[in-house]
Amino acid sequence: MEIRIIATSYNFLTKEELLIKDGIGHLLNDNYLTYVEDFEDNNARHEIKWNDDEILLIRSGSGSSIVSLKLNQFSTCKVNTMYGEMEMKSFLVSKDKNDFTWNVEYKLFMENDLIAHTDIIWEIEGVNDESIRG
Repeated sequence: MEIRIIATSYNFLTKEELLIKDGIGHLLNDNYLTYVEDFEDNNARHEIKWNDDEILLIRSGSGSSIVSLKLNQFSTCKVNTMYGEMEMKSFLVSKDKNDFTWNVEYKLFMENDLIAHTDIIWEIEGVNDESIRG
């Protein structure tokens, strides 16, 4: 189903907020969301696969990554950089999902050092709008 999505990322370490997407996305089976970033120089595709026991954040394109998130336990994150693939530990702090908002807060660690603490919010519009269903 085609929907309107507003995806925002907040970096707790730098206190910066970033608008990732404000536009069209696709929601499938109420647990799979996909969209393309709004940045002109980087049209990376995002896929969010939300399951009860794991959330996958997949980014394809420049700087591709796969982040596996499991509540209250460490998991893995793989990021492709110009230096090759890097593997990190990921930790899901919290998650929340309803018909209109998906939210994950997570941390990334390189060895034992905290390198990222991020909160991503996906606001979803049009889920119950018959004119948008396709």
